[in-house]
Amino acid sequence: MNRRFPYISLLKTLAMLMVVLLHSSLYFVNFNPFWPLKANAPDAVVDGMVRVLECMVVPGFFMASGFLLTRSLCVSSKGWPAQAAGRSKRLLLPYFVTGILYLVPVYTLLDLPSFMRPEGAGWTDGYSAFFRGQFADHLWFLMALFWSTLVFLCMAPLLRKRSTVWAAAALSVGLAWLNTTYMSHWCYYNLSQLAQPLLMMALGAVLFHNHVLLERMGRWNLLTGGLVLTVGILCIIHWTDGNPAWHTRNILCTLGLALLLYGMVGEKPCRLQQTRAGMWFEKNSMLFYLLHSPFPLICFVYIYRNSEWVQSLPGAIYVSIFFPLAVLCTILLTRSVVKILSKINPPQSGKA
Repeated sequence: MNRRFPYISLLKTLAMLMVVLLHSSLYFVNFNPFWPLKANAPDAVVDGMVRVLECMVVPGFFMASGFLLTRSLCVSSKGWPAQAAGRSKRLLLPYFVTGILYLVPVYTLLDLPSFMRPEGAGWTDGYSAFFRGQFADHLWFLMALFWSTLVFLCMAPLLRKRSTVWAAAALSVGLAWLNTTYMSHWCYYNLSQLAQPLLMMALGAVLFHNHVLLERMGRWNLLTGGLVLTVGILCIIHWTDGNPAWHTRNILCTLGLALLLYGMVGEKPCRLQQTRAGMWFEKNSMLFYLLHSPFPLICFVYIYRNSEWVQSLPGAIYVSIFFPLAVLCTILLTRSVVKILSKINPPQSGKA
């Protein structure tokens, strides 16, 4: 049970990188209720790409989280209080530290609009909205993952066995339906956004308990099955916008992506993961995610809005320029923060 699953690590790392692409592109989609800023005109190419990314990026990370949480439950003898305390520390501490020291100050100083934070909001309004659980921007992911993790810890007895993991998955479907039906208007601490993480984490749990079956399928069967499933779902993407078709589409598309990655990577890390850049990104992917925003927003507010030449560019060209720029800025900031943290808490060298 202590084995590594390189394709799951690769999925998490790619998801963290692609979320920057997603956030650099949302200005050019036809409709997104959570993104307050829009370009002068939508771009059909970017809109199609965003639809594809929305099927895989965040759902893929939630699936990987469910996979790894189930693995942890199977190998750990810790009780519910210890498990809950550990997961709370790993998720809530980054949420509040990043929000207090980075998110609210940066958005206030630069006066950046965001969902539940209008332009012109001051320090008091910003911190008030943050502590009420309304303004979280990209940190919504951590809070949604926190609530879903608590639910899954309560289902630990079901998740530890292959014979009962399907019961946990069925229970997750029911809870997701309840969340969508009765909590969709709750705007505090992302309690209205738990359906997707519950469903995708359940998929990860089922996948973990059936990884032996994946091994038996063989590389080419995995690649073929993953490709057919992913492409097939993407071909009907325009007809799957409403619930429950939206969730079904994400589940099948993410499953296809996982099969593809498993077929490509197998049991050992791929060459990309073994490079210096790959190992650094895999190690610091969560910090990268925490710090990547608001760089895409800064590019749009301070460059796109103030340059007629940039506004004349097709959306796809804009994204191809400013997505790498946002990634570069995030990497530089992440490296700086890693150096600061290493000085504050230097690694302990073992004594002979």
